[in-house]
Amino acid sequence: MHFQEYWVHNRAEPSVVDIEFRGVDTAIPTQMVKTALTEPVVIGPSNPVTSIGPMIAMDSFESALEDTPVVAISPFINDRVFSGPAASLMKAVGFEPSTAGIAEAYPFADAFILDTADQTTLDRPVIRTDIQLDTDTDAKRVLQAVQTAFEKIS
Repeated sequence: MHFQEYWVHNRAEPSVVDIEFRGVDTAIPTQMVKTALTEPVVIGPSNPVTSIGPMIAMDSFESALEDTPVVAISPFINDRVFSGPAASLMKAVGFEPSTAGIAEAYPFADAFILDTADQTTLDRPVIRTDIQLDTDTDAKRVLQAVQTAFEKIS
């Protein structure tokens, strides 16, 4: 079933047992993307399966992330996801639906931004802040945390 059919039409039903990214075996990033991946990368609090998964399913994309500084913002607080089907989809592809699972899904990430309420301990640098993003003030606060994380890993 196509993701849009699952998520929009069927309202996240039935339960997901596996995910398949079609075409990634022949897909390659454009030169523009390859160039962009030579600069530091921020992964927002996105669904790691549907938003980031198709990109890192391309070997050359994931290997580029291994060669550049990456800071990822967790879409979870411990095992509670902010929104959407990230938890059920992560479970379907074999990752724990939690902040710890995000760290496992992103082995290329050099540092993480976690919510202050998140008690997860990771093996890489962590900056904690309120990661709710509703206002310009929120965005500035999270941006400051991202900048601090890049300073820590450089």
